[in-house]
Amino acid sequence: MGTIRETLGEITVVRAGPGTLGRRSSEELGRELAALSGPGTLVVIDLSRVDGIDEAGCGAILAHQRRLSGQGGRLHVCGLSRSVRLLFLLLCIHRRLEVFNTEYEAIEAFRQ
Repeated sequence: MGTIRETLGEITVVRAGPGTLGRRSSEELGRELAALSGPGTLVVIDLSRVDGIDEAGCGAILAHQRRLSGQGGRLHVCGLSRSVRLLFLLLCIHRRLEVFNTEYEAIEAFRQ
């Protein structure tokens, strides 16, 4: 699984996938996200091409969210498949992240 990074003004969108966000791919995602840390950084992680996620994937996303929050940045997650959304609900991850249905909604929420 790979990632695609796109910068839209002050917002960086990271599109993960396709496939499952497991141990190996979450390490790759973690490295990609670590490069995006900085004061006031705004990041959207689009998971619309991800069909599954394990604890390593969840951990990589939550670790980046904590890192950004500590630096005055924000993280939005969008495009959750049914199985990923269910896992986020079961693990209460949705309470720690700002989750949106679409990439457009996640980007627009930064602009409001």
